[in-house]
Amino acid sequence: MDRKALTIKELELFAGCSAAEVQWVERHADEIDIRSGSTIVHGGARAHEFCVVVGGFAEATGSGAPVALGPGSFFGHVEIMSDRPHAMTVTAKGDVRLLVFEVRAFRGLAECVPSALRKLFSEVASRVPVGPAARHAAPRRLAVAS
Repeated sequence: MDRKALTIKELELFAGCSAAEVQWVERHADEIDIRSGSTIVHGGARAHEFCVVVGGFAEATGSGAPVALGPGSFFGHVEIMSDRPHAMTVTAKGDVRLLVFEVRAFRGLAECVPSALRKLFSEVASRVPVGPAARHAAPRRLAVAS
């Protein structure tokens, strides 16, 4: 197994994926490095990618308190699924390594890596208030910007 495949298997989003699913992710995701201080996505801009933080840290700002994004965090999925612009600006707070899926590849996750898509939907659903008890729910381990 090469370095990229090992990196993919270490991410919570892809944990438990079969060898075939990991190979699909390897073929369809680009691994890129972003320099510290660079803007990764601009709030209000159309979403063109789904990104998973592999290494380093970024910060999402724009609505409410800033959100720290570390390894395993992801963003862009809500915007792609809903065809709306980014709600937040994401900036590298150090050098950052990302797995990046273009829109077409992201949409292929549903068919080719269904376990990852279920985790994405679960994460989105966990942010929808369900009543008074929702305010007291335990915090999630993954940080997600949308």
